[in-house]
Amino acid sequence: MKGPSRPSMWQVGSELNVTGGPITAIISGKGKKMNVRVFYWSKTGNTKKVAETMAGVLGCKAESILSSCEPVSADILFLGAAVYATFNHEVNPKVSEFIGRLDPTKTGKVVLFCTGFADTAVKIMRGLLDKRGFSVAENSFFCKGKFFIFFNFGHPDGTDLENAKSFAKTESLR
Repeated sequence: MKGPSRPSMWQVGSELNVTGGPITAIISGKGKKMNVRVFYWSKTGNTKKVAETMAGVLGCKAESILSSCEPVSADILFLGAAVYATFNHEVNPKVSEFIGRLDPTKTGKVVLFCTGFADTAVKIMRGLLDKRGFSVAENSFFCKGKFFIFFNFGHPDGTDLENAKSFAKTESLR
């Protein structure tokens, strides 16, 4: 995993031109338009906060995987989750089910992100997606997420969210 730091070089000549409806965004870069969507699963609100931040910079709506009934179609799909002790340190089974419903022929690149203590959720989701033949972005995003009142208090914070914005912009243009 490459951390949430800013990329070493922005792509020259690409522009972020956001249009579209409340759910998807059309990103124009490198001379072609792409449909971008952001999905997440969040128990504590940390991953939702990051998803909404990414969706905001991409010009689309962050969607909970729990509200997704229709087949998902996207050129770039941002997918976020976390692991919890209550799920044996795995992603929530709903995340695995969501990945199982995705069609590799209707989804281009998948970009992963997670919050928590470690980037374990990214590794788990990457494994599930790889097994099904998806193209998964090499880079992923991770930031700390608060857990109870004692752990990672204040995260994701402003710096985490700015890093999430930069990451989403950069990955949407790759």
